[in-house]
Amino acid sequence: MNKETLSATPENEPTSNQWEDPEIPKNMEDMPLRVDLNSEAFQSKFADAEIMAKRGTVTAEQITAEGLENGAYNDVYFDDADGKYKMNTYVMEGEGDQRQRRLENTHDVEPGMWITTNPKQQESDYPNSYPIEDKKFHKLYETSDEEGVYKAKGLAKLIPNETGREVEIELPESWGGGFMSGAKDCFFRQPCDIDGNPTGRPSIIAADAVKTTYGSLAEIRPDLILHAQEKKETPQQEKMEARRIEKAKEKSTREAERQYVIEHKDELLKRGEDIVSPDKQQEWRQYLEYVINGDESNVDVEKILDVVQKLNSGEPLSDVKDYLQKQKFASFNDEGSLWDFRGDKLPDGRTTMAYNAVRNRVARLADRGQEFWDYSAIGRIPTDEEIRAEFPWKEM
Repeated sequence: MNKETLSATPENEPTSNQWEDPEIPKNMEDMPLRVDLNSEAFQSKFADAEIMAKRGTVTAEQITAEGLENGAYNDVYFDDADGKYKMNTYVMEGEGDQRQRRLENTHDVEPGMWITTNPKQQESDYPNSYPIEDKKFHKLYETSDEEGVYKAKGLAKLIPNETGREVEIELPESWGGGFMSGAKDCFFRQPCDIDGNPTGRPSIIAADAVKTTYGSLAEIRPDLILHAQEKKETPQQEKMEARRIEKAKEKSTREAERQYVIEHKDELLKRGEDIVSPDKQQEWRQYLEYVINGDESNVDVEKILDVVQKLNSGEPLSDVKDYLQKQKFASFNDEGSLWDFRGDKLPDGRTTMAYNAVRNRVARLADRGQEFWDYSAIGRIPTDEEIRAEFPWKEM
């Protein structure tokens, strides 16, 4: 049952002492409000928030199998029901003598993970410790001159909880599942890079932890401010921004073409039946469905049919190639394509990405498709070794 639907109305509110147990909520306001930090509303707030840097240091210890067996770690225990080791994490709430710890969450732990402990706000506070995967630990922290002490290097955007309620978020299975809760004065945290781009899942952080864990870039990492300013002033940054705008235009054009295909589906199906050979009809219908469902970036359906018709009617390969090279394509015209090897371009200087995408589809639909594919090639297909050298970020 959705928590937001639980309430006691005048008609059904009990008159007995049923509510005497303080753990039973008397109304909606006593229950945590479940929020989605990945929603557009919250992500919009994160986008406008200031980038903060982790301050100071943390103490950390890597978990070992022997340590788990010997009970060497606080708040870690073996759950017989799950057959796994678990760790309870706590946060401190309240002020002065009223401060007390509250269970925040329970995590699965295993050898190789790290138990990281943040600085205390008050000496009497219970340790704010939590487990973290080895890869993520080294991404967020670096060694210091003191053994067991690590310097934080993470960045994040923080926004206050303005719901006026205690809150909770659902955790992914990779975090052990369950929920993370926060008090009325908690903050929401979105890990990010120096440009403000998200680098991890958003989460909840206690107000006290914000004070001891984060500070302004100017205070903690002024070097990053300078780096960000220099980066924005480079020609490469300007080129990337121009490319982003161009990609947005291409996406808009591609979507308009897809909508045309949706609106004229029956006509295109009929035209394809008249042009494409019977043994290739299933391929034709499947391709059209891919375009309509948004699973196909090559949306130049009419141009593909034009080329297939020319080939199937016996026009010379040279004439068909010349025709195709002069076309303007709506399909994604990406830079860095494997087909644009070492600068292969169309006669007018355009990248060959969309041209080759259409050729590829024609090769599968036309009777002379393979012959046309070989004849109309521009440049050559690179070897695997050349691809790795030219495009090291691409998976083979």
